[in-house]
Amino acid sequence: MITTTTGYEAQADNTIYDHRTDEDSAPLPAGMAPALAAALNGAHAAHHSLAALSPDPSIDAARQLCRDLYHALCARAALPPDPTSRDILQAALAALPATVKLGHVHYDDGLTDEQIRQLLRSDPDVWDSVAEFELDTREHGLHTLLESLIPDERHRDTLQDDDGAHEDLREAIFDRDTFDVLGELAAQTGRRMFRFALPRAPEHIESHLSATPAQLRRSANRLAKAAGINATTNHERLHELLTEASYGGELVVLCHADTKEIVDAIAAQQTVTFTDPYLLIYDRYNGSGHDVPITGTVTVALTTDTVELDAGRMSWSDDIAGVVHSAYATPYTITDTP
Repeated sequence: MITTTTGYEAQADNTIYDHRTDEDSAPLPAGMAPALAAALNGAHAAHHSLAALSPDPSIDAARQLCRDLYHALCARAALPPDPTSRDILQAALAALPATVKLGHVHYDDGLTDEQIRQLLRSDPDVWDSVAEFELDTREHGLHTLLESLIPDERHRDTLQDDDGAHEDLREAIFDRDTFDVLGELAAQTGRRMFRFALPRAPEHIESHLSATPAQLRRSANRLAKAAGINATTNHERLHELLTEASYGGELVVLCHADTKEIVDAIAAQQTVTFTDPYLLIYDRYNGSGHDVPITGTVTVALTTDTVELDAGRMSWSDDIAGVVHSAYATPYTITDTP
């Protein structure tokens, strides 16, 4: 139960003192302060009691009602009997939480392949594909929040008639908005197949169909060095990789990785370290290649040049080999680049 030492307390001068913020409300009509202080304390206590319960659809409506009542009473407590637009603005700002989330993404939404590719190369055009949706969902959230902050429709009309005050409140709300449309879409996209280029590897691995044992050994050693793995431990797998990739190609790590983690790591210029991953020699033009699991750790600096989505036409995972994606979910860690 909230007491007057931590909640709201009616004062002799017809104001309400908020013990949490150490602030007084504007003067209220005579006799109103005690009842309103009690209502505020009750609504606040009910709101937090319900919020502490485990999620249950049956109490969602009750929880929302208490939350709305609490914000409504907060706003009313800060308002004089005949408020101006600036009075309403200050009351709404006082009731505004430190952070808000105006927009939301539907549970089954995610990034398209093209949006993933744009994010991987930090292409600003990706915003064009979500701009209209982001604006619509944030405006809807703003409208809902304004009704909560200013429950009296007449007061909302008064505020909206004052362009300056109305814009001040909008800006304050948007400044506290944590909605990240691309981040949420990326989080809901989940794991996808990605190719991670090894910068120390040759740009193109030549075909080794007719290579001598000595040539195979030297090439395997070069691959091991490029990947940073032990050549002796991985001798057989590297030889298989070279001989089965009939047209040669580019050397990459193939991994079924979390989309948001990879996108965020590229933006932060971080590094990924794979444990016992799959190496792939891949020729996208001839539609050929071969992959093998190797032993050891492989580290790649994540940049817009080192990561590609492996999906769609001429991709190894979907079009050429048709692999089971989950088999390539090898462990990895992401760290800051030294």
